[in-house]
Amino acid sequence: MPQTNIRATEQIGKTLANPNSFGFTLLTVFLDLHGHEGLEWRPATIQMELEQEYSIDMPAGNFDRLMTAISIYTTNSFFVSTPDFVRACVVLSGHHPTPNLLQMPDAEDLAWGITEGLLIHPPDDGDRGPFVPEITAFIGEVLSSEGILNPPDVLRIGTHDKGKLSKVNYDFSDDPEMFSGIVQMEQGKTDDINRVINGRLRSLLAQLATLPLENGDAKAVAIKMMNAIPQQE
Repeated sequence: MPQTNIRATEQIGKTLANPNSFGFTLLTVFLDLHGHEGLEWRPATIQMELEQEYSIDMPAGNFDRLMTAISIYTTNSFFVSTPDFVRACVVLSGHHPTPNLLQMPDAEDLAWGITEGLLIHPPDDGDRGPFVPEITAFIGEVLSSEGILNPPDVLRIGTHDKGKLSKVNYDFSDDPEMFSGIVQMEQGKTDDINRVINGRLRSLLAQLATLPLENGDAKAVAIKMMNAIPQQE
């Protein structure tokens, strides 16, 4: 086997076995290796093929993220089923939920799950509301429970009481210092989420840039996407 092919095989194996690999990265690798035909395989077959071909033991979290990414890519359940949406956000954020136990995501999990989910399955042009009302209501409940009054852009699809910030302003109209403190604390939550999402996007794109794909130039795509990420001050 040529040295370049050996290095490519080693790199793919490392990516599949790396517990920090994102669902989007794993899906990109799988599609490059097996195409859309592989999407029709049973989960056990997918795991067996990857582990045997690259002589690896695929971490359970990686396999869970890959299967979640495949589900988002091939179905619309992420957009229409609240349980599927919730589980996808948990899994894509790096958690490994207990079987038959629904783990609740926090706002940061939702922000990343939506970000990566939309990369995997972008909505049709002009479709600004791909999620059903039940899901946007759930997002709103999480935002409310965490006291996030002015959510990050990716979470503004959540249906919640958008008048809460005005109410806080009214309630503390005679105490501008207290109001300013509340607003700063609330904005800090949003800024923290934005930093996490941008950091994960950069990590994801760095992973893509190293993939030795046979069908496509992952590095060029990664560079293009990287340039679109807002710079953090």
